[in-house]
Amino acid sequence: MVRGPEGTRADLLYMLSRTISNHPTAGADIAKEIGNVLLDLLTASQHPMDVRCKVFAIVSPPESAELRKKFLEFCHQVLKEKRTKFGDESAPLPEAVRWLLQYLPADSKDLAEVMDIACQHGCISSEAVQSRQAELRGPAVAAALRGLKEMKSVEGPRNQHLSILEQFATPAEKSALGEVIEALPPETPIRETIDLYMAGLAALPEADQAAAWESLGQLVERAPSHIQPRLLETLVGMEGDRVAHLMTWAADSKNAETRLAAFSHCAAQVQIHPGTRTQTLLKGLKDPAEANQMAALIGLSQHPDLDAVPSIIASLNSAFADVRKQARESLDEIKKHFEAQAEWQRWYDETKKTLKR
Repeated sequence: MVRGPEGTRADLLYMLSRTISNHPTAGADIAKEIGNVLLDLLTASQHPMDVRCKVFAIVSPPESAELRKKFLEFCHQVLKEKRTKFGDESAPLPEAVRWLLQYLPADSKDLAEVMDIACQHGCISSEAVQSRQAELRGPAVAAALRGLKEMKSVEGPRNQHLSILEQFATPAEKSALGEVIEALPPETPIRETIDLYMAGLAALPEADQAAAWESLGQLVERAPSHIQPRLLETLVGMEGDRVAHLMTWAADSKNAETRLAAFSHCAAQVQIHPGTRTQTLLKGLKDPAEANQMAALIGLSQHPDLDAVPSIIASLNSAFADVRKQARESLDEIKKHFEAQAEWQRWYDETKKTLKR
């Protein structure tokens, strides 16, 4: 059998092993002997790699320390060659990663390489890390961070990087994702990474919050145009002087999407001083971007101010049809608001006079 053509060798070995392991009358001794033959073939470097990979798909690590060492050496070879697929059924890379993570000692110099390759190919499992969390948590998080830094597009194991970080990274490690976020190309999971970063920041001890927020502010100001708005979107509606400071800065940004976050925040955050809100939203009415004018009009509808009415009337002549429509609706809402307010005031005055009689 092992002298036949390479393809035939692999198929015959695979079929033989499957037949014996599934046959109800196959004795344990026969199965053990076949297993030893397969392990001998697997660990013998003179045989073609394709044949050995086919065998690898159906064997388990041997109990013998010497054979297990050879078995793990083969796993290393699979990783080194990054062999992801052979034939229609065997995919040796994930299995090689699984066995290496299970048996490699925590101080092994090969562990970081195994983690990196596993992350690159999306075949590191949370279960493997969980089973040896004390030993593997650090290397797994480091590999996931490196994987995110090297990410070029949405293709690839992006969700696995984030999953590993979400499950195993500490708040401090998550809040240190700023450098990674800043370097992410457009076609990558920017918002998901930012969400993880913000979750880490929120979970930091109170003593570390000030420094973390200062770092966030610096990140927002220097972030590229495809990152900056996504960062600010996560802050829309949040309370606090730190957020207010960032949104004040954002309202004057050269980036239209960044300004949109500031105008949306003004509409969503109820604790902003009314005068400050109106002035910011009026700035939005003069914004060249249609989306920003719309956000400003919606905000002025939700927080009526008579001082804003002349500017809203001017928006009835906007070049954008949707803006003109929204301006009419906003004026109607503001009119209803103040008419209702006046009606309640008349009722109050009349009731007060009646009670004094």
